[in-house]
Amino acid sequence: MRRVILHLAIFSVIFVVVGCVGGWLFIYLKGPQFSPSKQQVIGNARPFIKVSWPWAYGATLTHAEVYLDGKQITKALTLSQRGFSYKPKKDLDDGAHQVEARLEYFFFIPKKLRLKWRFSTDTIPPQIDLENGDFNEIATPNDFLDIKGVTEPLSELKATLNGKSIFASQAGEEGTFSITLKGLEAKNKMVLEAIDRAGNKSHVKMPVVIDKLMPSVLSFTPAPKSKVYGSDVVFNIKLKEKETEIAHAYIGLDNKPVESMFDRKTNTLYGQAQVNADGKHEAVLRVIDIAGNENNKRWQFSADTTKIVISRSEAKLYLYKKGKLFKKWSVAVGQPAYPTPLGHWKIEGKDVMPAWYNPRSGWAASMPPYIAPGYYNPLGVRAMYLNATGVAIHGTAKVGSIGSWASHGCIRVANEEIVDLYPLVPIGCPVDVME
Repeated sequence: MRRVILHLAIFSVIFVVVGCVGGWLFIYLKGPQFSPSKQQVIGNARPFIKVSWPWAYGATLTHAEVYLDGKQITKALTLSQRGFSYKPKKDLDDGAHQVEARLEYFFFIPKKLRLKWRFSTDTIPPQIDLENGDFNEIATPNDFLDIKGVTEPLSELKATLNGKSIFASQAGEEGTFSITLKGLEAKNKMVLEAIDRAGNKSHVKMPVVIDKLMPSVLSFTPAPKSKVYGSDVVFNIKLKEKETEIAHAYIGLDNKPVESMFDRKTNTLYGQAQVNADGKHEAVLRVIDIAGNENNKRWQFSADTTKIVISRSEAKLYLYKKGKLFKKWSVAVGQPAYPTPLGHWKIEGKDVMPAWYNPRSGWAASMPPYIAPGYYNPLGVRAMYLNATGVAIHGTAKVGSIGSWASHGCIRVANEEIVDLYPLVPIGCPVDVME
């Protein structure tokens, strides 16, 4: 009898030991179940965080101490026999998060476990950037097209063309991808969808067209064989693109790029440059549409860099040639009641020994209707007329007025000096009147 009792006692001890060891061995071998799982990327900013073990022969969770991103969340846990669960009250920031748990289970004997794992939240849909998608459509001169782009790394990509699935792949570790479209029609509709590892989705819809025509040039200034006056050259080029859009437009002058701006609303290319040499200059134009069709133009024009600047405050005339000051003269400018008009003007006519005709202004009411050419003529011995109404650069015998505000709007130059100035100034020469 004693032997039977002894055997039963030994068997009970073995049963308990085997049960404990087996239970814990089962727990360790099976491992915990994590939610979110280790290294998982999820699109939910308030994920249900959960840890549980398979129930092992009556093992019970007796204590839990849990931290999320270093902050203790134990009081907010929901505990169960197998583990715990937790749902944040506020959205988690996008990025990596760490959960650390210190647990105690009891199955005949207590057992302490420490767990640590990471997951990431990502609530932002993946952005899709196409290399050839900077415009409202994609174009090609052929019936096929290679499209390259970048999206969120390792995102799943799906593409349809005219409603048919044509592509399914995954972006690379740097987010790059490439798609080849074949059998294109004249006009096509492409939809590209990206799904990131968190399940966030985004898509782009892009028309794809076949365009075999190059852009055309309707007009351009300065025109071929024309003449530009002054050092400033202003380009105004009107373009036309029938099928798609213009992707790039370039102006060059004398083998140097010209700073330019393209107005897409009017298809006009504007540019401005300076020339510091008289004579011929060569301009080039290069226009490319989004399909890659290209139109090139090359032409010549000539320049006379002569330019006049009038300073009203200094009562001086400055003559520039080839971008540099050539000579300056003291002059008389308009008196306060009849100021010389500020602005950008040009010489539109010239006279040697001009006659004077009464302008019928208040200041000329007492003067004769006509004064013949001569040294004492109000216009002196030379006159250069601006395109500002009633304003001229002219000679004068009243040398006492030089250097002051004395005229009725014109710019007076001493007769002896305007004889030197006159042949240096061509018709068309720009005249800037500044304060």
